[in-house]
Amino acid sequence: PFIGAMAWGLLLAPRAGYINKMFMALTGGRTPLFNINTLAGIVFVELCYYFPFVFIQVSGALERMDPTL
Repeated sequence: PFIGAMAWGLLLAPRAGYINKMFMALTGGRTPLFNINTLAGIVFVELCYYFPFVFIQVSGALERMDPTL
C-alpha cells in the first residue's frame, strides 16, 4: 500500500506529478488536470486499488450461480 501511494503521488500530484506536468507542457496551461489530494482523487485511487479484489470475488460468486435464475 505504501509503494502504491507513492506511485499515485508521483503520477498525479498537482504540481509535481508526471501526468500533470506533461499535460501542462502540452497544453501550455497553468492548472493541473488531476489533483490527487482532493476527495475525488482519493476516491479514484481507492477505486483503482480495491476494484480488482471486489471483481474477483463477485465474478467467482456469479459464475457459481444457477444460470436458470
